[in-house]
Amino acid sequence: MNGSDEVIIDKFGSLFRTKVTKDGGLLCPICGEKEGAPIFFSEEDLIRHLTRHELRKKESGGESNAPE
Repeated sequence: MNGSDEVIIDKFGSLFRTKVTKDGGLLCPICGEKEGAPIFFSEEDLIRHLTRHELRKKESGGESNAPE
């Protein structure tokens, strides 16, 4: 997977920097571009996914939960 363009999403007063795939999919900036990483086709789905990262981080006591 290779994100071609970097974009900044402004949602609810928060800025998110991510990459866009050749077919218009948004990549999670936490999961990255590795094989099997999720691709999102709406800003809302990406934000929901990022919220889950944050919830898992809080549940685990603040440790990173990015997949290895």
